[in-house]
Amino acid sequence: MDLWHTIHSARNERGQWFGTPSVPELARRHAEAHRWYESERLGCDVGPSAYRQWRQLYWRTFCRWRYLEHLLGICCYREFSAEQFGSLRDCLEWSRDTVVEFALHRVLHEDCEQLEVLFEAPEDVPRHRLVEVLAILDFNAARLSPPEWTES
Repeated sequence: MDLWHTIHSARNERGQWFGTPSVPELARRHAEAHRWYESERLGCDVGPSAYRQWRQLYWRTFCRWRYLEHLLGICCYREFSAEQFGSLRDCLEWSRDTVVEFALHRVLHEDCEQLEVLFEAPEDVPRHRLVEVLAILDFNAARLSPPEWTES
C-alpha cells in the first residue's frame, strides 16, 4: 500500500477515519454560508433558524451528492464504506446511459426516493435496467441522520 492510501485509510482507536472529511462537518460549513446569505438577503442576522432551514431543505440531497462523490472516487467520506470508495470510477459507459441519467436526475435533482424513481418511471425506461442501476447506486446507503449543531 502506498503512502497516500496508508494515510487516507488509517483509523484511530475508535474506528474513525484519519485524513478524510466528514459529511456533517462539511454540511456545517454549507449551513453557515446559508445563514450568511439569508442574513444578507434579509438585512439582519437570521440566527439559528437558518441552520434548521438548511437541514430541512438541503440535508438529504447534500448527503446524496457526497455519496455519489464517494462512489466516483472524488472524495472519501468517513461516513460511507471504504470498500465503496471509487466503485463507479471505471464505469465510463455510465456517462452515456440514459437509464443512469434518468435515475440520477430523479434522485439528485428532483429529490425522489428510489422507490418513487422505480414506480413513476415512464414506460420507455427498461425496468430491469432501472432496478440494476438503482441497486448499484443504492442511494438509501446515503441516509445519514441530520446533525444537531450547537447553533450560535
